[in-house]
Amino acid sequence: MRQSIQSFGVSVFVLFATLTAASAQSGDLGWRRIDVLGASTQYPAAVLTTQSKRGENGVSLAREDGRARLSIFTSANARHETPRAFLRRNFPFDRTRLGYDRVASNFFAVSMRREGKIFYTRCNFASAIHCIEFEYPGTEKRQWDGIVTRVSRSLRPLG
Repeated sequence: MRQSIQSFGVSVFVLFATLTAASAQSGDLGWRRIDVLGASTQYPAAVLTTQSKRGENGVSLAREDGRARLSIFTSANARHETPRAFLRRNFPFDRTRLGYDRVASNFFAVSMRREGKIFYTRCNFASAIHCIEFEYPGTEKRQWDGIVTRVSRSLRPLG
């Protein structure tokens, strides 16, 4: 009986993972656009269903079980920093620990694994700094890769 329940649980997990991956590839995740204080991005509304305020400068969207979260926020660039200078000041840790590290003249994107989770941040530099931050289980990396890429590439200043 116990093996039967465990097998059923594994089967449900595999089916969910397969459906999630297939949905991500087919693009039927209910993609919507959200505008947050001068920034706009797409997000999968069928996956990130819970919305909350992130202080005065943004919002967070989360999966219903709370295991994955996307934060979208804007901050002033009062110091007129470049992406490289901003990273140096705000991420003082050894960047060789990063799994992904890209810095351009108008944005940066970094990602790292920590405590079983993947943390991804992208900030675009325009008249203000517009950012997204993802946090999701490392075991679900393949399911999230396409979602993170689409959200990241769709981040734009409004107007």
